[in-house]
Amino acid sequence: MRKINICFLILFLLTGCYGVEEQELTPLAELTIGNPTDVINADLGIELVFDAQVSSANDQTVKYEWAYGTPNPSSSAVYPIKGDLKVISTDPNIRYTFTRVGNYIMRLKIDNGESIVFKFYTLNVNSGLDEGILILNTDDQDHSLLTFIKNRTPEEEEEGAQEIYEDIVGMINPGIEITKGLDLYIANKNSEGNYPDLVVSSADDKGSIISMDPRNFELKKVLKVEELYPGVKCLNFAGFSSSASGRYTMMNGTDGAIYRYDLLTNDVALRTDSRNLGVEKAYYGTFDDDHYHFFYKESVIYAPSYAKIDSTSVANGSSLTDYKIVNMVFKRRGVRELWVITRRKSDNNIVLHKMSSTFTQYAKRLDYAETEPMAMDENSVMITTRRSAQMYYNYDNKVYRWDYASRIPTINSKPAITLPAGEEITTLGRSYDENYLYVGTYNPARSGKKGSLYIYDFATQNLVKSYEGIVDKPVKILYKYRM
Repeated sequence: MRKINICFLILFLLTGCYGVEEQELTPLAELTIGNPTDVINADLGIELVFDAQVSSANDQTVKYEWAYGTPNPSSSAVYPIKGDLKVISTDPNIRYTFTRVGNYIMRLKIDNGESIVFKFYTLNVNSGLDEGILILNTDDQDHSLLTFIKNRTPEEEEEGAQEIYEDIVGMINPGIEITKGLDLYIANKNSEGNYPDLVVSSADDKGSIISMDPRNFELKKVLKVEELYPGVKCLNFAGFSSSASGRYTMMNGTDGAIYRYDLLTNDVALRTDSRNLGVEKAYYGTFDDDHYHFFYKESVIYAPSYAKIDSTSVANGSSLTDYKIVNMVFKRRGVRELWVITRRKSDNNIVLHKMSSTFTQYAKRLDYAETEPMAMDENSVMITTRRSAQMYYNYDNKVYRWDYASRIPTINSKPAITLPAGEEITTLGRSYDENYLYVGTYNPARSGKKGSLYIYDFATQNLVKSYEGIVDKPVKILYKYRM
């Protein structure tokens, strides 16, 4: 008890001597950042100059530290940067030249002796070729080019900066040529945020698959499929997947079998359970990259799982033996659905089959008597969007808009888009935001380059922009989004 009283006495004396209760604390000098941006864009190889516009409420010297690091991919992470930081400046302004493209987090730490403030920015180190439209195209001598139409900023447009790069592969990688280009694909990022691959398959004498860094088109590796599987080439790519064991895309071989192309090891392996199935086309998933769907000559639909090929289809187990498959399409809005367009062999009527994307549920069948010819065949390219329950496809050099829960257009239906006279549609594509439809055409009567690109608004079908005579015959059109 005596000890407690002594403590209270000491506290009373201190309070009385120093007047703690009566003293008002002086506020710390405030630090403010005047530049409101949260994003810093830098160009590869060009010095970045950036001013945060810091002001301090006292006269003491402000200390600065600019550092950057890799973004933390975890959505629950408290701190936005993963791993170590690289300090690039202790001056008020950044003056630094980056030598590698990528997406980073920039951290600014400022200290005026009384207050310390941290500010985080999204840092994009751009190659100058970061976003735009890619067109794989081939001339009459089977020489293929990858043409890039750059998405320019308003400032670049005003300056008249270059927009079209006719041969982006050869420009970045002198001496690298593509022969008989077959397909073009960009593999998505995996869960760790690793950068994807831009791959082009070809029908050259080695069945080459050319892999590039999609940020700057630098060559990464070349896989010669025929050295592993003689006579086999990659007909087309069929979706991307990543796991702890690798990052890979499925692909259809020209021999009618399915292969797994590993993007990390640059290796390809045959799925032995797919041998002799006669692949014609491949489709991949709607919302993610875990489901792959294939279309075969024998009117059977297969869905490869992680370990085997699951041959279940309509009615959970039966093949479409009574039907001839014409085409099929994934619904990209709402629940996952696969619509298969067929002709019944007994009466040639058009039958639409709707089922779940894993083929475990058969939900609906629409049966139409064909009073006039259907405007669709196996060569029609099907383009859907998450923004609409309708889709576009091509037939007889016209583009039709179709609600795939209703009757298919016939040859006497009014097309949604009619191309200029002489233009032959070779392929369709869509923008990354799914707002625009790309139509690739070929006009044999045009002098010089015979291929063109027409861009239409997906909702209104209005022509937004056209690039006439800029490529050879278009094979595939993709939008290269910012990585």
